[in-house]
Amino acid sequence: MLTPASLMLTMLLAAGAPQVHSVRGVVRTVSASSVTLTVGSGSHARQMTFVVTPATEREGRLEVGATASVRYEVHGRRLVMTAVSTGNEPRP
Repeated sequence: MLTPASLMLTMLLAAGAPQVHSVRGVVRTVSASSVTLTVGSGSHARQMTFVVTPATEREGRLEVGATASVRYEVHGRRLVMTAVSTGNEPRP
């Protein structure tokens, strides 16, 4: 049985915590503030553009043509990248 405090915490977390989504695709563009991936292939391919913030966790070298795995949250109409990783090693 839920206590009043645990019920309130559950409701706050459900209402305020954005859901994290993930996707994998090929990097098409990279800038200081955004990254665009092509996700899917053939007639199912689509472009997804993500906002990059100082809090975005990065692993590997993010460059055009690399395959990247992205975690993101939806904030209104913006896809905010929380983490990105590629198989490329970062440049020294």
